[in-house]
Amino acid sequence: MFFHSIRWRLQLWHGLLLILVLAGFGITAYRLQRANQFKRIDQQLQRRHAVIAGILRRGGEPFGQPPRDRFRPLGPPQDGELGPPPPNRPPTGERRPGLNPDFGDPGAMLPRGFHLPAQDLGLFEGSPSNAFYYEIWLRDGGVLSRSESAPEQLSRPMRSGEMDGTRMLGTARELFHYTPPGDCILVGCDISPELADLRRLAGLLLGAGGAVLAFGLAGGWWLSTRAIRPIQDISATAARISTGDFSQRIPVADTDGELGQLAGVLNTTFARLEAVFEQQARFTSDAAHELRTPVSVMLTQTQSILTRDRPAAEYRETVEACQRAAQRMRGLIESLLELARLDAHQEPMKRGRIDLAQTAADCIELLRPLAEERRIAIRADLPATACSGDADRLAQVITNLLTNAIHYNREGGEVRITARQENGAATLAVADTGPGISAEELPHIFERFWRADKARSQADGRTGLGLAIAKSIVDAHGGAIEVESEPGVGTTFTVRLPIQPSLEP
Repeated sequence: MFFHSIRWRLQLWHGLLLILVLAGFGITAYRLQRANQFKRIDQQLQRRHAVIAGILRRGGEPFGQPPRDRFRPLGPPQDGELGPPPPNRPPTGERRPGLNPDFGDPGAMLPRGFHLPAQDLGLFEGSPSNAFYYEIWLRDGGVLSRSESAPEQLSRPMRSGEMDGTRMLGTARELFHYTPPGDCILVGCDISPELADLRRLAGLLLGAGGAVLAFGLAGGWWLSTRAIRPIQDISATAARISTGDFSQRIPVADTDGELGQLAGVLNTTFARLEAVFEQQARFTSDAAHELRTPVSVMLTQTQSILTRDRPAAEYRETVEACQRAAQRMRGLIESLLELARLDAHQEPMKRGRIDLAQTAADCIELLRPLAEERRIAIRADLPATACSGDADRLAQVITNLLTNAIHYNREGGEVRITARQENGAATLAVADTGPGISAEELPHIFERFWRADKARSQADGRTGLGLAIAKSIVDAHGGAIEVESEPGVGTTFTVRLPIQPSLEP
């Protein structure tokens, strides 16, 4: 469950990246500071080594001169103290013929005496904070000289060839050099303060890194919480809608973000679902009401005729009333089935080239007797108008519109029907001179079982499904049907159908 949460996965990923960045920065900063510290110390060690090496190259103290102060050689006794020099070694200060007199020459020899000049003495002595020291070993292992600050039992480093070497010995850093004959010069320094500074730097980096990590994790948690909150709102709203409360909507604070846009789309979807369910509820209620009326008529008629014997004429009237009710019920059921098939896209639509004007003319001829009975004049302006569609279905649409125009017209009025092509569409308009439709009722004109005059429509046996069926057929063709009405003047229905390029005249 822990790793299934988007918030925790975002937080873990964010924390891992933050730890890697902080660790990389901290380690790099520490290593750079450590390298700079050691470089500075090594430069000071090299400087002091160069001073000692220069003194040795210049020959140190003259042979036989007594040692000065505390810089008395600590190696084998000097000549004159315990006797003459060994027979196999030239006297101190002498050099073998033909050899380079510079220090470092394979034939060169370290002087028997060594001391630091006064101007260089401060490099190793003179203040409590001076932690530098030196020690010089002869090639036979004896100590020629060392400073008083040098640690006791200082070990001679392993030979590293002809190059200088450095080593860490506890808290001391040392620089040593072997001359070609094998003598060794070592210069060192106690770097405890520098190591303490590095430890403090490491602690500071750890503390700062921990603070940044904590702040970053807190900020990441806050951001992830804000990012996930719309998803939680969406889930909560969907859960409430699933219980049947279709009026619920997702609260949207940021409409520009991705989740805000998703919430807006879902709110639109929920609104459409609410409208569909409300329409479905009204449709079910209206259908039940419409079906209940003819059933009630049939039951009433049959019950009244069965209470006692009736004359044959009354039996005939009852049967005729039941027949009319059954016919009305059958028409209603057929309309409902047709709407259901259209909604489910199960009603096949033929796609062919037709002349919309000719289809309208055929419908006019079919309904002309009804118009003459009500003394309604039909005026047509129908030039050839090609479109693509199902001629039978479009004829059903035109018939419904003409029937309504005749039925809801004033006596002695007229119906105008026109067809034309404009803006790449075939347009058919049916206008009447009836009482019109109020602005409040106009948005409901295509709803199922809606009637402008409910009492008269029910008396005439009309179900209120004609315009709903017409709209479904037009929608299935990819077209549109619109209505305009002005009370006291009349109503106009306009049908627009697409024209495929290959079918244009």
